[in-house]
Amino acid sequence: FSVQGLDGTEGYTRNGHLEVSTDGTLVTGNGLPVLSNGGAPITVPPGALLTIGNDGNISAKIGNQPANTVGRLKLVVPTAEDPLKRGDDGLFRALSGDPLNTEDTARIHPGMLEGSNVNAMEVMVKLMDQSRSFEMQVNVIKQNKDVDESGGSMMRAS
Repeated sequence: FSVQGLDGTEGYTRNGHLEVSTDGTLVTGNGLPVLSNGGAPITVPPGALLTIGNDGNISAKIGNQPANTVGRLKLVVPTAEDPLKRGDDGLFRALSGDPLNTEDTARIHPGMLEGSNVNAMEVMVKLMDQSRSFEMQVNVIKQNKDVDESGGSMMRAS
């Protein structure tokens, strides 16, 4: 979905950790305003309970009143002709530099946060194993060097 980067340009993220700022703007976890399919930041009424549908529609419910739609996330799908490129700020942008068009058929999974596909414990064990293997190889090289130097000194002594 679309967010407003720190430089004011439109960027894209899959970070679904959303919050409401003190001024009522819907923002990502790191404070970037979330953009509607019209390109403007989404604002919500104070104290509203938000619901986001899988089509990106955002509904706000205050107390016992019926829920009202306050906006729709700008969902985009990159194309092969204009793929996404990750920027230095962590946001994705179209390679052409132009904002992507809203994709009405795009869907999200509300209530889900994308997690890491890395098992930290498994990676640490592999790292320690590789470190030990490296140390053993360095020791073998040192021993071979010592044997070579000893052989060379014997040949000179003869």
